[in-house]
Amino acid sequence: MTISYWMKGSPTYTWMNPLEKNNGSVGWQIQVSPSEAVGIRIDTSAGSNQCAYFNSSDNFFDGNWHYITITLNSGNIILYKDGAPDNTGTYQVGGGFGSPSSGLIFQGYQFVGALDEAAIWNTALTAAQIQTIYQHE
Repeated sequence: MTISYWMKGSPTYTWMNPLEKNNGSVGWQIQVSPSEAVGIRIDTSAGSNQCAYFNSSDNFFDGNWHYITITLNSGNIILYKDGAPDNTGTYQVGGGFGSPSSGLIFQGYQFVGALDEAAIWNTALTAAQIQTIYQHE
């Protein structure tokens, strides 16, 4: 699965979830921590609160739009910032997380900012595909 979107946010120094699909038991949440770290939280039947974050040196709150892409593939996470790989992580797949009963939530919990062109694919895009999309948006 691939999740991508453009984000321009304002720091609030509190937890924010700009995009999520989670019913409280299984699903995923894009999170922004109080220290402005951006990442993904994954909850599956094999484990909850499994997280991967972009590098701490990244500044997503510099007044510019940033293209964020996260691929999830068989327990592996790759995080891309502005079309380039930034960090990796892992999660326990378990029974999966792709179809929690809740709907997709845009600009959810306490998010201050703007999202644009959010997209979700049922496959993990390649680095070349992500770079092409970034260059043509």
